[in-house]
Amino acid sequence: MAGGNPTLYGYVFDPNTQIDPFGLDCGKKKITAIAPYYPPNDGALGKSKRIFLMPGDKVDRFGNDTGKYLSPKGTPFEMRALPPNNTGKYNVYEVIKPFEVEASTIAPAFGKIGLGTQYKTSVPIKILVKRGILKPV
Repeated sequence: MAGGNPTLYGYVFDPNTQIDPFGLDCGKKKITAIAPYYPPNDGALGKSKRIFLMPGDKVDRFGNDTGKYLSPKGTPFEMRALPPNNTGKYNVYEVIKPFEVEASTIAPAFGKIGLGTQYKTSVPIKILVKRGILKPV
């Protein structure tokens, strides 16, 4: 046995050798979540209410057309509380036919204040475009 140690403790992994007890290494590592954390209640602050968007209304969206969320055109990005990597694809749509959505106030998330308005649709945006309910502007 190593060092004259009659026990097996000399062969046991010591987890303390892998720990930085003074936190000197913490500034060098960036910890990120596997997937973004979205707030509960579909991102709504409080209750949502069902309303109709009417022809001529303009709505917009950050992200692809497979999602189900819109906001009134011009809602600032900070008030949407979206993940920081979601600043890319921006689309504006005009409502052609009336349709029902769940309207709610956006909960704060991702370090953003939220408090904008979001509309949750029952089907993805691309289906609404295909059915002639929304038209890309």
